Amino acid sequence: MAAATSESSTLINTLVVTGLLVLLVDTNVVTSQAYTVLTIGAIDAQNESQPMSYRGIQTIGYNATWGGELTVKVMWSIARLSERFSLFKQVHGFINTSVDFLVLNDVFYGRLEEKHHFMLEDTQVVHYQGQLSPFVSPQSTSVNFEPDPWRICGAYSFLKDGLSPESSHCNENNDVPHDDQPIVPDKVDVVFAVLDYLHWKSLVILYEDETANEAMEVSEMLSSDNVTYQEYSVQHYESTVGLHEMLNVIYNKTMTSSNNVINIVLLCSEVCVNKVINKANAFDEVNGKKTAIKLVSKWLVVLPSPNNAYVDKCGIDMDNIAVITYPPSTTVATMKDLLESQAQCWRSDISTLLWKSGGVRRLSSVGYVNRTGHLNMFNDVEIFPNTNFGFNNRLFNVSTNVWEPFVIATVNKSEPFEGFCMDLLKELSSSLNFSYNLTTPEDKSWGALVNGSFNGLMGQLEREEVDMVVAPISIAPDREQVVDFIFPYYYEYTTILIKKPDPNRTKWRTLIDPFKWQVLMCIFISLLGVTTFYFLVERWNPYYEGKRKKKSMFGDAFWYMYGALLTQGGEHLPDSQAGRTVVSCWWLFSIVMAATYSGNLIAFLTVNKDKLPFETVSELVQQTDYIWGTAGGGTYWETMFEVAQKTNTSEYIQAWEGIKRFNATDPSVLSRDPKDHYNKVKAGSYGYIADRSMMERWMAESCDLQMIKENFFPLQYAIALPNNSAYVSIFSEEMMRIYESGLLQIWKKRWWAKNSFCKGSLTTEAKPIILIDVQSAFYLIGIGVVIAAIALACEWLSKYIRCRKSKPTNMAHCNGHSKGHLPKFVNGIK
Repeated sequence: MAAATSESSTLINTLVVTGLLVLLVDTNVVTSQAYTVLTIGAIDAQNESQPMSYRGIQTIGYNATWGGELTVKVMWSIARLSERFSLFKQVHGFINTSVDFLVLNDVFYGRLEEKHHFMLEDTQVVHYQGQLSPFVSPQSTSVNFEPDPWRICGAYSFLKDGLSPESSHCNENNDVPHDDQPIVPDKVDVVFAVLDYLHWKSLVILYEDETANEAMEVSEMLSSDNVTYQEYSVQHYESTVGLHEMLNVIYNKTMTSSNNVINIVLLCSEVCVNKVINKANAFDEVNGKKTAIKLVSKWLVVLPSPNNAYVDKCGIDMDNIAVITYPPSTTVATMKDLLESQAQCWRSDISTLLWKSGGVRRLSSVGYVNRTGHLNMFNDVEIFPNTNFGFNNRLFNVSTNVWEPFVIATVNKSEPFEGFCMDLLKELSSSLNFSYNLTTPEDKSWGALVNGSFNGLMGQLEREEVDMVVAPISIAPDREQVVDFIFPYYYEYTTILIKKPDPNRTKWRTLIDPFKWQVLMCIFISLLGVTTFYFLVERWNPYYEGKRKKKSMFGDAFWYMYGALLTQGGEHLPDSQAGRTVVSCWWLFSIVMAATYSGNLIAFLTVNKDKLPFETVSELVQQTDYIWGTAGGGTYWETMFEVAQKTNTSEYIQAWEGIKRFNATDPSVLSRDPKDHYNKVKAGSYGYIADRSMMERWMAESCDLQMIKENFFPLQYAIALPNNSAYVSIFSEEMMRIYESGLLQIWKKRWWAKNSFCKGSLTTEAKPIILIDVQSAFYLIGIGVVIAAIALACEWLSKYIRCRKSKPTNMAHCNGHSKGHLPKFVNGIK
């Protein structure tokens, strides 16, 4: 038979040989008669960059025969790659002509992956390499040809060695010279093609004795590319310290370096792969979740056979497993062996383990390595796609405690909690792709050290009963010894909340409140001192010698100075220069005091200025009107007060001693429930020590509550993970992203109380003075009347005593004087 020499004939050779072998394999039909047994539909891709001679021709049919024993009918067609409908039209055109199978260019492979869309359930589809397909359709309708084995499935690489159908290497019996090696890439070439695509800079090679040579070849190729690698013999570790210890060595050695990803190439038999993957699958649980090999490792498994269904089962929890299925090699001895081994386009498939509907995982094809050693990846797929999906919906047990507004218990809602922390948890679960189950500690505690172990939330993490704690839990040194905290999500301070004192309770002091007691005391001392000095000046002043003037009395001097202080003056002015100087200076002093007092008095009467009974912790422990307490159950404040005992901070020591003293008679001062403290604050004479966040929420609801000015015990709220958790860096990086995105501020505006204004706090109209505001003036009048009555009684009593002591000759005068004045006094009243 004549050999085909054109590129068009080469394609027909490929199609015919492919069709023949597919028929022989699938139907076992053999015939010695020359009649048509196969109808092949060939669809090539239209090359938009080169014009085609037969652009307007849709289909060309021609017959080709091989050796007179088999007749093949080939239907040729061209479809546009960019137009899906074009391919759909050509495929259905062939189906309507009842072709036995379709041969398509590889560029259409992804388009026909789901055959049911093209109704190809009963039609076989094979592919050929596009680089060997002609751009001009063959014109002859009947061609006799001899198969060109080097062109089968696009094995173009062998033409570079000068081999061709006309070569003397082909003898009369169609035998092909060979060296007992298949004309396909070896396993090492396939592995390196995938590694070259992945661009791994470091990796681990696991091998067994049967694959030691292949591992050595891979390592040599990696060395030439400056890729760092580690090699481990599976059989050696299995027979000595065990596979778990091998994985432990790999994990610790790799994760302590700058890399946070473990890249592993597994060159093993099926039995070995099963053992290693199963050990890796249970590695994190055996290590108490201190490692994250499921999440951070990438496994490239090289299987010697196409049977890889067991990988679906043993790698169910591993996030990143890709499988290279290397077809079994076939020795080429004759032309018949060559055709049978290459009939179905040799390829080494690349698959990755993905989640499928129904909660199962299956290997899905993402590409293949062809005969030329080139890696072909399908569109929009990756070898390790799960690296883009965080924890791949892994379930976490999350514990929390109610603490408004961070965690708020809900009623009649689908979710048991809401609040700031719950919004944060939802965002983390969405961005890191994990699911969670919420729970609370049975004792409702936060985490206090009791008998060497923690209770509450910290105890759950210490005992590894939960995977994380999402609550307003503050970072503390003793807690960091048993758990790991990620980047803080909220910063706050501690303060004290009390009920505002009743402003009417002190209105009786309105007349003395404008001045501090120290000022009032100084004014009184000044009054006595200046009066005394004025009396002495006037009494013994030489100015009055020889003049007939009544001598100055101390009482007269006092009442004059007192009247001047009240800006009222007096009747008798001094005549001497010394006396006038003293009086003039006193007037100036009185004017200043009166003006200052009047201004402050007006302010006190018109502006309500709530003054708290204490503003600092030091003032709190010094007063006796209020008791105080804080949230119990292992809170941060209990811990900090205990620490204060060791640092000798006096005010905190006294505060904690006071709490313990009050707790002896009133256990509610250390209640775990914030509502108990709220009720005590509302009742009055109680100070609640806690963070400002909850207090701000309460103050927005009740205008009679107030925080003191001092802030102490800074707080850092953070999510807690088990000690030495492998996920700290992952959650911390995500937490920093959330912090920088501004989401925390949005959630704070959502859950923090809006700024509320109490009734009358924003009014600008003048406030009328009510009786209670000036009650002290009426008290002063009453006091004056009482003092005057007492003085009058004292004067009568003094007069009576003097008369009783006088001589008997004057007794009648005293009696008469008394009897005479009393009737006159009474008549005057009448």
